[in-house]
Amino acid sequence: MFALLENDSFNFDHDRLFALGDIIDRGDNSEGCLALLNEPWFFSVLGNHEAMFLELCENDNSTLLNKNIGNQWLEKWLKQKDQLVQWAHAIQHKMPLTITLDFHGFTIGLVHAKAPERWPTQAEKRVSLAQHNEEIWDRTEFYNRTGLTPYRGTDIALMGHNPVRKVTLHGNRIWLDTHHTSGHLSIVKVSQLVELFRK
Repeated sequence: MFALLENDSFNFDHDRLFALGDIIDRGDNSEGCLALLNEPWFFSVLGNHEAMFLELCENDNSTLLNKNIGNQWLEKWLKQKDQLVQWAHAIQHKMPLTITLDFHGFTIGLVHAKAPERWPTQAEKRVSLAQHNEEIWDRTEFYNRTGLTPYRGTDIALMGHNPVRKVTLHGNRIWLDTHHTSGHLSIVKVSQLVELFRK
């Protein structure tokens, strides 16, 4: 990731990086990715893997560890409750369900899996996960995307969760989770997105 940022001349003092969730369980440094939540230049929406982490912590249930989902890294931390509580607190307070960016009159909505029917206001972002399961788990909309009409909640909707080989665009929805399928992260500049939709 840092090599990509350097290649894009990312300025850590002035630029901002927004992620689409699942910053854990997707490599060999989940701890380092969680530490990014303390950086002033990094922001992320909540992913289903963070939701599973919260469930594991809330239920104190080590049976939720599963190498198939990549969270076996937590095994060595199960006896260090203070650290788990710290991470859970960071996820709960720094990873909202949605993030809205306003760039030169364009609204760009970030959500992990599926844009909600009505884009939430700032006051509505802290919500019950049980009430908003689709936003972090849904795959149906992605696989049925050929029948989708343009999303009306924001000008552009960015999502991860569903693996794609390359950045995939349908209408004003964009899926960016290229790492799972191709092994490569994708970084898209907001200015490039706006330019694309201005045409």
